[in-house]
Amino acid sequence: SSDLAGEALASSELFLCFAVKEHYWTILFGLLALIRVLRASWRLGRLLSVYSVAFVPILVYWICGRLQKWFGWSDAVAQERLYDPADSLMAPYISKGLGVLGGLFVKVGQWISNIAFGVPIKLQEGMKELVDSAVIDDEAHVRQTVLEEFGGSIEDLFEEFSIKPLASASIAQVHSAYLKIGDGGERRRVAVKLQHAGVEELILLDLKALKQIVDLCCWLGGEKWNDVKRMIESWSSEMVKELDFANEVKNLREVREGLEKAGLDVVVPRELDGWVSRRA
Repeated sequence: SSDLAGEALASSELFLCFAVKEHYWTILFGLLALIRVLRASWRLGRLLSVYSVAFVPILVYWICGRLQKWFGWSDAVAQERLYDPADSLMAPYISKGLGVLGGLFVKVGQWISNIAFGVPIKLQEGMKELVDSAVIDDEAHVRQTVLEEFGGSIEDLFEEFSIKPLASASIAQVHSAYLKIGDGGERRRVAVKLQHAGVEELILLDLKALKQIVDLCCWLGGEKWNDVKRMIESWSSEMVKELDFANEVKNLREVREGLEKAGLDVVVPRELDGWVSRRA
């Protein structure tokens, strides 16, 4: 009976192995399809979140425009009776919404807060709350990014490395560290800038959503939105460039050379050769 049990067990194991091998590609393609569905669901959920935040202010200001035409008010009267109250109402709503969305939209709020023209003062003041609003990545992401971008662990590359960042912005965070130099015990203090987890995919998706929102505003608001559209398009192009830190290094070099030629004594961060990549 023990022999029969052993043969049955061996047969079942053989059948299982055969079934797994036989259906290997089916299982693999099934998993890939599931991953694509989950990614699509995440992207759809993200877009719905963006559109829901944008819907309320677009509706409010569209109603303001309709009321102005209905009552025949001049721009000055409409500003006092409609748009100023709307600005006061929408500023905290938009600021909170952009903060919850994070990523690109925190950057949008920071950009709005510093625009010299074309944005109501109350909206600018509301956006200033986003100046210091940014995520902080966990230690696992920091270690993985250093390994992938610099080709070694934190312990192998640095004498000291502060996992807690000195500062964090919408695209990256900066860490203080001491770099090992040679075998003589010398070290050099450096600032290590690491891109946030998943930020590139998120920003590219958000830029598409932002373009669609601006297009809708142009359709509803007419020609007066054309200047805003051009500014957003220019700003979006620069945002894509910021995702590659090699572009930032190039800009730093140009600024440093320009200041030196002008004879101005201004400190500009200097990159280390061989320590610059797309994400760090």
